[in-house]
Amino acid sequence: MNAPFPFQSLVLAFLFIIPLNFLIQIYGSTILSERLNRRGELLLVAPVSRGDIIAGKTLPYFLGAMAVETALGVGLVYLVQGTLGGFVSVLALTPLVLLFLGITFLGAMFARSFKELTFITVSITVGLTSYAFVPAIFTDVNEIALISPLTLVVRDLQAESVALGEVAFSLTPPLLVAGLCFALGAGLYREEDMFTQRSVPERVLDALVGSIRARWHVGVMTAVLIPFVFIAQLFAIALLFPLNAVGSAAIVLVLAVVVVTEEIAKSLHVYAAYEHGRFDRGLRTALVLGVASGVGFSWRRR
Repeated sequence: MNAPFPFQSLVLAFLFIIPLNFLIQIYGSTILSERLNRRGELLLVAPVSRGDIIAGKTLPYFLGAMAVETALGVGLVYLVQGTLGGFVSVLALTPLVLLFLGITFLGAMFARSFKELTFITVSITVGLTSYAFVPAIFTDVNEIALISPLTLVVRDLQAESVALGEVAFSLTPPLLVAGLCFALGAGLYREEDMFTQRSVPERVLDALVGSIRARWHVGVMTAVLIPFVFIAQLFAIALLFPLNAVGSAAIVLVLAVVVVTEEIAKSLHVYAAYEHGRFDRGLRTALVLGVASGVGFSWRRR
């Protein structure tokens, strides 16, 4: 069957993402079970770092997911082209797997019950499936499709060449966001956050403020949050791209998304620092923190 390219992209999105949906349900439940049953206390007193604990918990799921995704990628290339291949597909799917696991880990550290975790994992599934599918439907139309790693999979199946710059543009944002999610979740992997019934917004603030000890740390945290801003803006461009055909509404909406996401990224951790009493509430301190956050964000424009 020679289906049109949007249908192909949709099939690929579900083919590669459905196994990940099952995986993150198990992975997130494992993390939350240790919190609710307080089994994580034994790990906290063990002579290992939080990074070692998180890596040990995540590695089996990552390897299992990559085994499934590799089999799918290589198998599809063989079915379509009749040759062994699929290296580009496997490379493209790796950040996507890490992104699923990273956001799920952070969500499991936020959730207070399995009911909340179910809502979080469903939201992750819908959001990341849209992120993978929507840009990929423009594979044969516009370079906007490179926002999604699945575009590289589509091109690999079509035996098209992919430039190194295109690979970097497509894979770097999800890879950075995945690493940031693991880092923020690691900041919550401590007794005062794991075994208390704090609300999700409070845990978000706890995760953001964990590494802020001095004023200049605010600028560093702003720079760290840039991948979130970048991927949100790219996704907004992909969603609003079809509106270009009906006028300038897309430009206005994209600019609105840019403003909102950037200002949130520059101010949310500052608010978290104030809520945790890290700084005094004087005008001079507020001006210094604002400048530090702006400087931390400004390097992106270079």
